[in-house]
Amino acid sequence: MKDSDRSNKLLNDRKDSLHNILDQLPHRKFSKRKVGVTAVGSRGAVARSLNDSIGNECLLNSKDELLPGSTSLMMIGSAFLRLIEGEYRLMKSIIPTEHQELILDKLVDKSLLNFLTEYETVYSRAKNSLTSKKEFLVVIPLFRMIKHMNALLPGYQAILEKSLAKSHTRIQSLNIRCGELAIRFLEEFIGEISSQPCKITAVPKDGTVHEMTSQTMSFMEQLLEHVGTAGPLWAAKDSSLARIQEPELLATKGMASCQHRILSTLTMKLEGKATCYENMCLRNIFLLNNYHFIRKTLTRSPTMIPLLEQEMADLEDKFNELIGKQRKGYTVYAFAKLTTHIEDSVPVPEGTEKLNTPLKQSIKDRFKGFNNEIDEIVRVQRSFSIPDPYLRESLRTENNNLVYPLYSEFYSAYYKAPFTKNPEKYLKYNPDEVSDMLMSLFDSTS
Repeated sequence: MKDSDRSNKLLNDRKDSLHNILDQLPHRKFSKRKVGVTAVGSRGAVARSLNDSIGNECLLNSKDELLPGSTSLMMIGSAFLRLIEGEYRLMKSIIPTEHQELILDKLVDKSLLNFLTEYETVYSRAKNSLTSKKEFLVVIPLFRMIKHMNALLPGYQAILEKSLAKSHTRIQSLNIRCGELAIRFLEEFIGEISSQPCKITAVPKDGTVHEMTSQTMSFMEQLLEHVGTAGPLWAAKDSSLARIQEPELLATKGMASCQHRILSTLTMKLEGKATCYENMCLRNIFLLNNYHFIRKTLTRSPTMIPLLEQEMADLEDKFNELIGKQRKGYTVYAFAKLTTHIEDSVPVPEGTEKLNTPLKQSIKDRFKGFNNEIDEIVRVQRSFSIPDPYLRESLRTENNNLVYPLYSEFYSAYYKAPFTKNPEKYLKYNPDEVSDMLMSLFDSTS
């Protein structure tokens, strides 16, 4: 039998055997009539190959909710590589060396074209998510896909560089384009934070955690899972990291640089948004809520703070300082005026039957001033929101510890004094009632 006849027989006899394998793959785009690569081994062998190459997480996540087709593409890529490796081994055993390049091209050409078409489709879908929809979380499955396809590339290269078409370069080119797109996602995500408007309609009325903050911190947490992929890609655009040769260090430094830029942009934007509030207390509450949320998220991961501290030393301490500054600012603006009415109490001796007119008027004014202030504080601050239970209770307790002792002393000093014929008008609240009022702040249902 001639070499050409043997080659055609190999192609024709083996094509149909791939169909059973492709039936296992979700969302397959391969036409059975166009398959040019044949199956190797049993269904179980390919299934084990897929598990080894992708891992259980990808197999279970076949819905591809964020980037449709990405998980399918990874599974197809792994199966396709496994199959052409087997075909190449078989071909070497029966095809003369001088014909192997041509036969290899015929074996892989049509199926490779379909594979690359599917890859292009997923790439275009990701690009559209960025340019048209601003769906920045799509970069997370994109990074996962880049990692997987980069891991497959050496296997493809080992086989396809022996073909005439050198088709592995097309896979490599798509990998590079996906990496460039992923960096665009990150840069435009940072730009989106920076471009958020600073106006009263763009901040929560109750001073709660801004949606921008919760979304950004969630994004940073998910991005942290892709240090090995995202880090080097980001590092490639950072000239300060150009001298780093060790891959693991480069990945870590790149991720630290990226995350630091995201976090810095977020904190700067929050400070700008806080100026939208006319009420200084609410401004402090807004920043307090957001800084506390950021710190809580940062400390939730054992690796986030050590990573970021490569770019920003003593990061946790700095956020503790920011939180402390906002708590102090809140206390000053919320209670400075109220406490002036009840400080420096001088008890009236028991049994005193008459007070001079200026003293009586002073006591009346102080009770009246306190009552008006505490009513206004409760009216306004019950609508403030502090969603974190620990922060809410600690701030309530702090307020109570400031006001309750002063008011108790003030109330005890004058509640029996003969400064008015209408004590119910001025002795509006006893100390325990004031304490209850303070402990009801930040709760619109109270």
